[in-house]
Amino acid sequence: DCAWYDGIYYVAGYSQNWAARFDNDLNRLDGNLIFPFASNGIGADNVNERFIVKGGLNQGFFNVYDGIVDGELGEELGRVDNYRQFTNNQDPWTMNWVGAHEFGEFWCHMPGSGIFSVDIDTDNWEAVEQTYNWQDPINNGNWLNGIGHDGWNVWFSISNQATCWIY
Repeated sequence: DCAWYDGIYYVAGYSQNWAARFDNDLNRLDGNLIFPFASNGIGADNVNERFIVKGGLNQGFFNVYDGIVDGELGEELGRVDNYRQFTNNQDPWTMNWVGAHEFGEFWCHMPGSGIFSVDIDTDNWEAVEQTYNWQDPINNGNWLNGIGHDGWNVWFSISNQATCWIY
């Protein structure tokens, strides 16, 4: 998974506890961003200066940090561990965080179930409700997918298609 935060592009290895760092010209920067656990999803909220790290496969949680300070995760603000009830009781392999969406910050894709947006109470760090669910654009069982948001549109792709769907 990947995320862009404060001018740095972070690319996390699957089920690893780190993300490589790249500048805007895609030059690799020294040192990795280290997570306190193996992860398979990261996200960034450049609006509210937060960085999100999802637990490893089927762990069912993500932590929210007060940005990145001096190349390290900031203070842990909270842990959300009740979102699966709004994603067909499945745990995504990738995720995205859209801080500009006050109601529906957490975005993910579940193969065969579609694209989900879940509203997160950012005072108590709890999932509140499912705010969107679009049908899967292609009937696939592929977990190797990506979801993104550019401030206006949702972007979706999977690894075995040369197509990117924009909503």
